[in-house]
Amino acid sequence: MEIIRASEPYREEFSKVFVSGFWNDLSFFAKNPEQLAEAVAHMFVLESFYIAVIDGHIAGITSFTGIHDEDIVIQHDKKILRKKLGWIKEGQ
Repeated sequence: MEIIRASEPYREEFSKVFVSGFWNDLSFFAKNPEQLAEAVAHMFVLESFYIAVIDGHIAGITSFTGIHDEDIVIQHDKKILRKKLGWIKEGQ
């Protein structure tokens, strides 16, 4: 196992691992995990994450945060989320 800082080549798999880990909580937003993983892939500030890699695949993810604004680990773009997931109405 190797622990490395997350980087762009891992973005797609990173998003799939994240969604897989939180699917029970996030399933409200999408019809399937693949759709949600595609929708949220853009929002991870990869420099703020480390990944455990085994045989070239992500086995786990972790992040670090601090008390400063530059320590943000997620920056979503609502236009991308709307395009990928559609509008979410209150009470839905």
